[in-house]
Amino acid sequence: MRKHALILAFAALPATLWLAAAPARAQWTNDPWNGMVSVCNAPEDQSNLRICALAGNRTFIAWMDERGPADYSIYYQILDAFGNATREPNGEPVIDANWFIGWGTCKSSIVPDGQGGCIAVFEDDRNGTWDIYGQRFDSLGNRLWGAQGLPLVPWPGTWDTMPKDLNSDSLGNFFLSWATGINGNCDIYIQKFTAEGLRLWGECGVPVCTEMAIQDLQQSVPDGQGGILDVWMDERSGWEEYKLYGQHLDADGNPLWQPNGLRLRNTQGAAMWVQDIAEGLPDGHGGGYWFFKTPGGLNNLQGIHLTGQGRTTWWLNLYYNWAYTVFAVCSQPESGGIWISDWECVTLPNVYTYNVHRIDPATGTLPFGRFGLPYGGQAMAPVGGGVMTFRLAWSYTAPHPGTRLTAMRVDSSGRLIWHSEVVLSHIVADIPYSPYNPLGAVTMQNGDAVVAFHDWRDTTNLQNISAQRVQSNGSLGNPPTPVTSQEGELIGGISGTMLSFVLPAAGEVRIEIFDLLGRLVVREELGYQAAGAHRTRLENSGLASGIYLLRLNTPVGCHIIKMVVFH
Repeated sequence: MRKHALILAFAALPATLWLAAAPARAQWTNDPWNGMVSVCNAPEDQSNLRICALAGNRTFIAWMDERGPADYSIYYQILDAFGNATREPNGEPVIDANWFIGWGTCKSSIVPDGQGGCIAVFEDDRNGTWDIYGQRFDSLGNRLWGAQGLPLVPWPGTWDTMPKDLNSDSLGNFFLSWATGINGNCDIYIQKFTAEGLRLWGECGVPVCTEMAIQDLQQSVPDGQGGILDVWMDERSGWEEYKLYGQHLDADGNPLWQPNGLRLRNTQGAAMWVQDIAEGLPDGHGGGYWFFKTPGGLNNLQGIHLTGQGRTTWWLNLYYNWAYTVFAVCSQPESGGIWISDWECVTLPNVYTYNVHRIDPATGTLPFGRFGLPYGGQAMAPVGGGVMTFRLAWSYTAPHPGTRLTAMRVDSSGRLIWHSEVVLSHIVADIPYSPYNPLGAVTMQNGDAVVAFHDWRDTTNLQNISAQRVQSNGSLGNPPTPVTSQEGELIGGISGTMLSFVLPAAGEVRIEIFDLLGRLVVREELGYQAAGAHRTRLENSGLASGIYLLRLNTPVGCHIIKMVVFH
């Protein structure tokens, strides 16, 4: 048996590698006054941000921007795990265009592509009518569908198409639903794509509903078997206006319910009125969950669990809650619950609170009661069996007038674990919020969260975009580095074939070894490791003599060292 002598030293990565070592100066800080990362501070106005988590604890942030010859375009930026902007300063355009592009009314304009990157869809006016185009990005933010994007809905003729919902499934596909105004009508269609953008349901998708009426507000969930369920508001007859309808398409796009959709009913057999529909969630068994507001003065919050056969197994009706705005809906895999964050009046007229509700997905019951808990906000990110919520608050009175962006973490039992000030300002209302300028938050792979927001603190500019990292323990900025030094020992070094390292926090650990061309030659999953010191034996018997880069992936970041192997 050959013996291997390994000598390790800290080294920066060659410029040609896609790996990213920890930067010399991390951008995130723990200062709520000045510690935010500036995503874009170009002199033009920025609005309508969207956010998505990428592989490697990177964050994708995109927004509508008034730069360029057109009124609006869409720009994006990638922040690495340490808050460093990795694209051009103030972002780069999603496509090279001198015409108007925008998100339209699509709430979920960006979804993961299942391979560490993401897919974005947008309205596009390049031909004088509104068409739908898309762009795909890899985990580093490189554009994969060309300089001018990929046409997703090449609708014939002059009719405008408007993206309404975007979903990715566990099978490597994504679904796009849209509305088009044919014959003075508003019909809805869905197309299924591969991750490469190949259309699977014909050139123009399949019709979901072509009834002579207005159909709108559709929200879809994949059924996990290659098909999709779609729910929408329907006005097909005067006395039934604003009713909730739905359709289930199989993996080939065939409708499984009655033509033009099934009128959905609650558990009492009554049709349901609807004004706005929040993001749907799949149930993992071919069905899904939807939450919506009813029309009229009270705007009650309601929700249903719908099976793949079109049966409502439970109906949630918060009759005494005035659900003015539903900000976020998410599932929490660790606790098995559904969470809603909203702004509502629950007791007194004209007294609104940000509330968070947890819903048992099996029964539709409310562990926190029908009024929820006053820990909600305008954005939400699942973490550790519970959620983080993010809320803007304005104070006009002394001694501390100004704007506050705060974060709270709530566990599955409804306990408030911590409350943290993320952004502080002396100026009132300089971090604006509206449904068109929302906050955005995503969970990183290590359980921290990144929140992005619109920012008017630079009074010389219009609206900018900033971001901050919030650790799972409520601290701001970067956590401690994944390895530390001890007297007489190089932590991360190897003695023989043993790797030694210290973790300041528990979590999943992985070792990867790359050659100098960036090719992965060894990958070893160490699984869940407790905080503290560890030693592990490397599987390196297949390595030839030469120089390699070893990357230790930990719950608090990556650590990279140079490795020399000789025989």
